Amino acid sequence: MLDTVASHGQTAMSVETCEVWVIVDGVVVGNGPVEPFKVEPFSGFETPLEFPIPNILPDPETGEPVNVLAGSSGPDYLRLQTSGRQLQMSSERP
Repeated sequence: MLDTVASHGQTAMSVETCEVWVIVDGVVVGNGPVEPFKVEPFSGFETPLEFPIPNILPDPETGEPVNVLAGSSGPDYLRLQTSGRQLQMSSERP
């Protein structure tokens, strides 16, 4: 169950950025918060690509400058990486 929560595409961001605990019938499952799922890269694409995010971007409707990183404490780049396996949940998943 914890592996499913950690590896599910819709919970990955929460698990990576927060402490997520699983409670069933009032009892904590596991020995602590769910650990983020480590994604093994697709062979030949081991190094993630990182693209800097500019502080200021124009609003597409008004053209006015917008500080897109204001109040953000996270990274100022977009990181893209591959996965060696399908991340989408399906009925064929073991």
